[in-house]
Amino acid sequence: MSELATNAVQHAQSNFSVSIDETADAIRVEVRDGGGGIPVVGTPTLKDVSGRGLLIVKTMSDDFGIEMDQKDKSVWFTLANAPEDGWLQPGEAAD
Repeated sequence: MSELATNAVQHAQSNFSVSIDETADAIRVEVRDGGGGIPVVGTPTLKDVSGRGLLIVKTMSDDFGIEMDQKDKSVWFTLANAPEDGWLQPGEAAD
């Protein structure tokens, strides 16, 4: 979430809002801003010092997207919910 909020501050230079919604299957995090421009998932080289943010978000999430309309845009990602028996506790091995 902080990566998407940082992008809104740095690139959109507008106010932004954050929403987090949970369904039975996933948690969806969305950052909406009023800035222009279309966010692009970068392909940085090893020497580049920036440009990895959306690539990291996309890689670590179960789903990722960018939605644009006439007034604003949102960048969102989802993370699958834990299995019914819950999250693993520190030191606990997965079956």
